[in-house]
Amino acid sequence: MTVAAIDIGSNSVRLLISDDAGKSLHRESLVTGLARGVDRTGRLSDEAMSDTIEVIEDFAEAMRPHRFDSVRIVATSATRDASNGGQLMDQIEHIIGVRPEVIGGDAEAELSFVGATQSTDAPGPYLVIDIGGGSTEVVFGDVSIDWWQSFDIGSVRLTDRCLEERPSPPDQTARARDECDAIFESMPTFAPATVLGVAGSFTRVAALVGDLAEYDRNAVEGVTLTKGDFSSLIDRLAPLTLEETIALRAIDPKRAPVMLGGTIVGERVLAHAGVESVQVCTYGVLDGLVASMLS
Repeated sequence: MTVAAIDIGSNSVRLLISDDAGKSLHRESLVTGLARGVDRTGRLSDEAMSDTIEVIEDFAEAMRPHRFDSVRIVATSATRDASNGGQLMDQIEHIIGVRPEVIGGDAEAELSFVGATQSTDAPGPYLVIDIGGGSTEVVFGDVSIDWWQSFDIGSVRLTDRCLEERPSPPDQTARARDECDAIFESMPTFAPATVLGVAGSFTRVAALVGDLAEYDRNAVEGVTLTKGDFSSLIDRLAPLTLEETIALRAIDPKRAPVMLGGTIVGERVLAHAGVESVQVCTYGVLDGLVASMLS
């Protein structure tokens, strides 16, 4: 049995091909910035849709040599918020032959939780935090989920709302923090045994804090980041131009425009959850999708 999962995220599009034992045969993630402008216009831009379709066509080529028992595609925050999301889903269905599911925050939270917690030997209960481009999912539980919430803020959405300039002046950085604080204020504090940080904002913060020469998934898996690491990185990123941010090692140039935004979301969500550190997890929605198909 071979299965494939595709996650049409608000900043990145991801593919995972797995065998029936759950072994990864092919894993790929590319930034398309699908959520760019959605918070302001309520629509996916032509450019972002074109970039996403180009990636999906590349994924179709990667999938071609395999014979699949099951293929599942999900689309998250940007697509569910956009009035023209169905147009993109039509195009993806035409290319892959499977209609993407536009899932809500509840399903996204559950998939992140399953994908992250099944990948670790660390003890529960777990707090799983998944910072996307358009939303942030926070999930608490052990064997099953006890609490979850999807917050309408992520790296792309915060950048569009508050971080228009590069370098980012102190008033804009403060406004971005205030925006996150207002959104996360309803979150309870937690007492987890393990905190897992999922998706690109966490993995790239780990790469920058660790001063990696280039991004290495294996090198960031399991790295512990403190709230102070996020605060220090905000101070480092805010004075940089976009070109200077792109020049930093271990950052995809397409992720550079939202790196400061994602780092601010990370700092504030940890503060409101009442935790001082987080363990980076390179598993998430894709792995939860594969698990759902294999089960």
